[in-house]
Amino acid sequence: RAVPLRRHVRARQSRVRAERSAAAGGVILVTRFAVAALLNYGFGLALAWLLVPAQFGTVSAVQNVLLLTAGLLTAGLPWALAMRIAATHGDPEAAKPEFRTALITNFGFGLLLGSAFVAAQLSGLQLVPSHSLMLDLIVAAEMPVLAVNSTLGGAVQGSRRFGGMGAMQSGEILFKCIAAVFLVTVLHAGPTGVALSFLIGTLGSIVIGLRAAQGLLPGRGPLA
Repeated sequence: RAVPLRRHVRARQSRVRAERSAAAGGVILVTRFAVAALLNYGFGLALAWLLVPAQFGTVSAVQNVLLLTAGLLTAGLPWALAMRIAATHGDPEAAKPEFRTALITNFGFGLLLGSAFVAAQLSGLQLVPSHSLMLDLIVAAEMPVLAVNSTLGGAVQGSRRFGGMGAMQSGEILFKCIAAVFLVTVLHAGPTGVALSFLIGTLGSIVIGLRAAQGLLPGRGPLA
């Protein structure tokens, strides 16, 4: 039984690393969008049933902050990295300085945004209406994690590994939904548990992204 299992695992890993045409990639990403929409809709309905209105409002504020953060962390360096990798297709070594630079710089930007968020919360600005330091720290920790995830996504997209990109995005939502339902229903963690589920989902996406970007990851070396 172990041999077929190993073959199945290798086959799944090869699918997330496979390079595909634009047409095939379009089908994968449109399908991923439909699945993500359904999962997110169900996720929102579940939270509406499980949380009281005040808690649901806090979760909505967390989502808005993280959506804005994700937009900032995705708009620049990951797109530039995707274009660079696409331009050097067939020679992954050529884009590794840019990959290294994008990863380090975007991670630093994520740390800066996380620090600014905590400072705003502690100063009384309250971007998220919460008096929970744990929730604030989880949201802040999510920001550099989002930075790494978006950079890996840019690399996977630029290398035309659309199956891996779809797996990253769908996996993130699936992990998030499962973790949130468990944390809210079993541990009664409320908005803090939902915020933690966002972090768990993004970490799961990074794990998939590391497999999808195998052969592209830069390691140590010069910056661009």
